[in-house]
Amino acid sequence: MMRFGSEVLRQRAALNVACAYIASLGAQSESGDEKSAPRSDDRMTDRSSGFVVAVVDDDPSVLRSLEYLLESADHAVRLFTSGTALLDSGKLQEIDCLISDIDMPGMDGLDLLRLVQAARPGLPTIVVTGYPERLQRVPTLGEIKPRLFTKPFKAEELLAAVSEALRNSAA
Repeated sequence: MMRFGSEVLRQRAALNVACAYIASLGAQSESGDEKSAPRSDDRMTDRSSGFVVAVVDDDPSVLRSLEYLLESADHAVRLFTSGTALLDSGKLQEIDCLISDIDMPGMDGLDLLRLVQAARPGLPTIVVTGYPERLQRVPTLGEIKPRLFTKPFKAEELLAAVSEALRNSAA
């Protein structure tokens, strides 16, 4: 019983750290500071849930925050700084859920979603943006309507959406 309690405390502490990072993301990072970058691009963490969640965002602080948040829920995480990096990685078939920003240089998140849904129809997707008016442009792709989140968002709500998406795709 004591081990279970300490595991819950560890997960809660990790979630609190991730929530603090996400709460600080109200404005886009302009620093370009190397210290704000996630541990590495196209990096995978091994976790016990057995699910792989890919995150595509050009903001290093968002990547880092979502990496910590998803790791706290024991998901394996792949990070990409652009849609092109994800598509060029050859890892698209390995992911179980995609979280993508809309506004990115080069290929935007909407173009990425169209390409991903053509290659992997039904792949659960979650779209995040700092610009709520852009959510109206997110298309329904086949049978799948991506879940939509505006930055900053509540960590618990994003984790619930990821869990629901993974549960529904496994069914």
